[in-house]
Amino acid sequence: MTEIQFLEILQNHKEMIIHRWFDRLSQHYPGFYDHEFIMKETYNLFQFMLDIEIPVESHTHFANIPTLSEQCFQQKIPVDHIILFNQLWTDTLLFFVEQHEHGKIIPIKLIRTILQRVFEFERCFVIHYSKFTNELLEKQEKALAELHEARLTVVG
Repeated sequence: MTEIQFLEILQNHKEMIIHRWFDRLSQHYPGFYDHEFIMKETYNLFQFMLDIEIPVESHTHFANIPTLSEQCFQQKIPVDHIILFNQLWTDTLLFFVEQHEHGKIIPIKLIRTILQRVFEFERCFVIHYSKFTNELLEKQEKALAELHEARLTVVG
């Protein structure tokens, strides 16, 4: 079998893999997430994982990381949830490979390539998410400093 055929196997089982991932996520954070938003992004991430012929930096989903991280930040999704998302992806993918009849022959190189994409996505996502967090902290610190200065002016 070729890599393309293995990728087709994964693509053909997309619904099962995604729903297993979402069920596991829901066990960790019951009722926390907007199902529609999460599922839309999950399908995008799944496609990103399998589009191994497209370099990570050139993929449209990768280019969407700043927007996606801002949306997650605005929705107050904690960064530890994002990390767990990817851990669950890794585990779900490996579970599928382990359980599927072709799992014994799917090349480890292909699995490594897919997982590297997931890890790179996570790394860049966390970088952008941290940027929004730091910007918010700087605004708050500035507001506190201005408030403190205004109080000193009133007292003085």
